[in-house]
Amino acid sequence: MRVFEDLGRKKVVLGMVHLGALPGTPFYADGSYEAVRDKAVRDARALQAGGADGCVVQNAGDRVFAIDHADPVVIVAMTDIVRAVADAGPRVLDMHAKDLRDLSAVESQCIVGEGKIPIAAIFRQLEAIRYGGFVNLEYEIDADNPMPGMKQSFAYMRGVLAGLG
Repeated sequence: MRVFEDLGRKKVVLGMVHLGALPGTPFYADGSYEAVRDKAVRDARALQAGGADGCVVQNAGDRVFAIDHADPVVIVAMTDIVRAVADAGPRVLDMHAKDLRDLSAVESQCIVGEGKIPIAAIFRQLEAIRYGGFVNLEYEIDADNPMPGMKQSFAYMRGVLAGLG
């Protein structure tokens, strides 16, 4: 069971699960995906066993930011690994949400609900695992006037949540 009443009232310890190179990225070695996934799950379990309150999964060392477009296979691989980590234990504490019109183009970010990321399905999965943490909006567009798009994004996410209840 997830207990989050202490969030904001006590310090939490988060560990970092660093992924090896993923399919679709410059340093990926053919056939190594299962090993990368298995290591991520082992690392998450070790963090949990060691007393960490949660973990963050990242692949920043994979040089994915050196390419102009996010290959959909990278998104699928990250999703699969994060799901496996979530299945490994009740330690998901944080989630970031954004939307993209084109899953292969990072620069196609749009108002949440207007793109192709399955926000409603993700929220249903969060509900299924009894997620009690935060969903943080990542809104990196419309720098001169971000509030209207942010408000629309929050309204969409609140509407999805209302439909789940």
